Amino acid sequence: MIRTLPLFLLSLIASGAEACRKAPPPQVQSDLVLAARLTSAAQVQPGQPVVVELSITNTSKETKHFVVKPGDGSEAGWREPHLSFSATLERPDGKREAVKPLSYGRCGLFDPIWQADIVEIEPGETVTFKDWVPYANHFLDFEQAGKVELRVHYSYDGRRGLKGQRCGVLQHPIRATPPYTLVSKPVRFEVVRPLELSAQLKPAAALRAGEPARLSELFDLGLINRSEAKLTVRPGSVWFVVEKGVAPEVKQVRAGAGTLEPGQRTALELDGTWRPAAPGKLRVRAFYDDTGNGGPRLKSAWMTVEVQETRAAFTCD
Repeated sequence: MIRTLPLFLLSLIASGAEACRKAPPPQVQSDLVLAARLTSAAQVQPGQPVVVELSITNTSKETKHFVVKPGDGSEAGWREPHLSFSATLERPDGKREAVKPLSYGRCGLFDPIWQADIVEIEPGETVTFKDWVPYANHFLDFEQAGKVELRVHYSYDGRRGLKGQRCGVLQHPIRATPPYTLVSKPVRFEVVRPLELSAQLKPAAALRAGEPARLSELFDLGLINRSEAKLTVRPGSVWFVVEKGVAPEVKQVRAGAGTLEPGQRTALELDGTWRPAAPGKLRVRAFYDDTGNGGPRLKSAWMTVEVQETRAAFTCD
């Protein structure tokens, strides 16, 4: 038997839902303004640091508020406050797109005692945060060239403590603060790509499951100067990522030319081996990293490799 609710109850539920949708933000969210200031270069290459300094201003004329300074674990959402990033990219062709997030991993140690980092902000006062503000390039993939608008998100809900679990009862006036989120106005910078990592399989490349193959016989890697000026390049470090397979082992990298003219390419010679575990098709891509010397971190296009069956062993009777 189907039961229906009285009309007045349906009307009450609908009006309640509408009120929730139109509920104004808490006063603390209206009073506090999050600002981000870019402290790294206005032009960066992929992998180079994107660093911001944060500040929160209490725009209220009569109400003081409490905020929490970022700490170890804020970037992972394990403690108050949670810091995160979002960004849009305007490509050279004018198209705009969201910048993709990167996978992020870290050790399990963090500082859960965020109560020690509570700060009181008087009306009209500004507090600045420089410590424990993560690098945006660790969380967003600034790989494509173009103009970037980066926003920082600061959220507080009073419950983050032990990796997101509820904390104990907080004996501080901040316990009356409701959850809120602040979003900064965008900071702008540009991603440039003067260097390109080219990678392709050599024509005679052959791979068999369980058999080691020399990387120098498999891959043709190189750096190409796509800019209009001379560039200095270094061997850097090279590694490979394989989808659903064992990655090649790179032992040493050697670069040809130290200075590249516009349009010039220099080879990256690799020492190392690759021993795929099973036959089939594998997707692999190369990475080049010179960020330790202030250079870029680049990745190649995906390559598809065919791994053959292991050669049969012949015995004599």
